[in-house]
Amino acid sequence: MSTSRPTHNFDAPASASAPVSASASAGHATETTARSVAVIRATRIDPGWKYVSAVEEKNTNDTICNFCGKIMRGGITRAKEHLMIKLGNVVGCKMVPKDVIAEL
Repeated sequence: MSTSRPTHNFDAPASASAPVSASASAGHATETTARSVAVIRATRIDPGWKYVSAVEEKNTNDTICNFCGKIMRGGITRAKEHLMIKLGNVVGCKMVPKDVIAEL
């Protein structure tokens, strides 16, 4: 009766491959994040973005008015309602010039 065991070290490949796959996936996540930021910037073609800014670079849902500093949720649509003083969803901006209202 032989009690010999195989001499394979199953822990070595797993521990050796874990840092490689972790770094590869981290690099992929960074690349994906950079791509999504570029897509967000490229899609800001609405004229309302001239008068509001995103609170966070990646989050276009939260905006801040460049005239009064009001922070709003709801994206560019709600921000433009604020700028155009459209009643309903958000309080209108009292500092926005008339030509901006006409443009939007």
